[in-house]
Amino acid sequence: MHVQTEEQIHCVNSALEAANSSKPLVIEAGAGCGKTTTLQSISSALFETGHAKQLYLAYNSALAVAGREAFSSGVEVRTVHSAAYRALSKALAHRKTGSVYSKHIIDALALDGRAGVPDKFAYARALLTSMERFCASADNNICLDHIAQWLLHDAISVEQAIEDTQQLFQLVSPLSKGSIPVSHDAYLKTWHLLGAPGMNEYDSVLVDEAQDSSAVMLGCLEHANNLIAVGDSAQQIYAFRGAVDALRNMDGRRCSLSQSFRFGPEVAILANKLLQKKKAKPGLVLKGMASKGTTLTAAPKGEAVTKIYRTNAELVKDALMLYDYNRSDQVFVIGDLEDLALKVRTAFDLKKGILSGKKHPSFFQFKSFYEAECWAEKYADAEIAQIISMTKEFDSRSSDVVGMLEDLGARTKANKKPPVDARFVLTTAHRCKGLEWANTIIASDFDKLFTPFNQKRLGSKVDDELNLLYVALTRGIQTVDIRSSYLMDIASS
Repeated sequence: MHVQTEEQIHCVNSALEAANSSKPLVIEAGAGCGKTTTLQSISSALFETGHAKQLYLAYNSALAVAGREAFSSGVEVRTVHSAAYRALSKALAHRKTGSVYSKHIIDALALDGRAGVPDKFAYARALLTSMERFCASADNNICLDHIAQWLLHDAISVEQAIEDTQQLFQLVSPLSKGSIPVSHDAYLKTWHLLGAPGMNEYDSVLVDEAQDSSAVMLGCLEHANNLIAVGDSAQQIYAFRGAVDALRNMDGRRCSLSQSFRFGPEVAILANKLLQKKKAKPGLVLKGMASKGTTLTAAPKGEAVTKIYRTNAELVKDALMLYDYNRSDQVFVIGDLEDLALKVRTAFDLKKGILSGKKHPSFFQFKSFYEAECWAEKYADAEIAQIISMTKEFDSRSSDVVGMLEDLGARTKANKKPPVDARFVLTTAHRCKGLEWANTIIASDFDKLFTPFNQKRLGSKVDDELNLLYVALTRGIQTVDIRSSYLMDIASS
């Protein structure tokens, strides 16, 4: 273990002081700045003061696996959802958990026979969106703020929309006996409404990647006895899921970690330049490690590389090319591809006029490919639109694409981490948070959202895209090969 920096020592001392107060400790830490290492030191110091029962909360299951390896056996490691599930395990024992789709809602609320609902699938989808907004919030009751505005029209009153959303939440709650699946967000929200039972049993709760916590997660954390939250506001990339830049919103003692141990000064300088493009300017200036000779160049010939993409479409295109060059056994993709494979297969079947066979629930209502296209355009459904676009692009190679996705999905399921012989690791930026590789490539598809037109269209949301590009930039240890013209322009400025 490296010698602790002054910043890390200050964080540990501040954690000990904060343990005697009612306010949390909030640590703003840049990419590669030793967040987990610092939390380990804080955990050990707190243990010596009598905080024997500790909970470490990771953002996702992959980071929880890494956390179990990093912390001593005396620290319980979970995700927030896992903590909620454990607390409600008796209620959930006889309920199916999983995603909720329009067909579930139509059946559960008997929308088929209800008058005044001109498009039952659209109404069901809007109700789901409204419920998801409520589940991500810290509110105790469903109100107009949660209701998807495109749900409301002449035939549907505000009162009816709120009532239906409330009924839907009651049906997906683990406390009911409904047959509809309990979504992961629903049991987390139920736990929050119950006061997060079990959270106050721990002497200390340590939260990693706290910047992407949603309002409901923060509401659950309010019940912790002693809270230490660490994260990087510049890595907040899940605003579309209800993340609220928790670090800025937390009231407590504050510390920072600005010295990166992952990469050298060249990457740090570019990362700082990139973040200055944000409307919400960063409060931390990242420093690269002088002994790290990270270069903004291509990886040495023959070495393994990880390519980071903005979209699945570009990832699939490159994966198919590698398969064409008989490199399939050397490719590994980060993330679950089974769901994507089924969506793509369903869309290809629709395009061919095949209505039989297994369908992805997201496409259940469509009787033709044209219907799916119209839906995506009318309701600005980004998920369906992306699959429609991929289907059109790879129309002539449908069987190749589906077969490849299923093959890669099976490989990812069998190997949680890239095997040693994987020469080409492919990932989207959303899936690579918390990870690092020796040699990285930043794909060119980030540029699409940084055209003058798209920047104007995105408005303040362009900060989310800059955060995502920052995450991609800061994954490399030895080399970072930049294929993004937008980022190269910043580097040369």
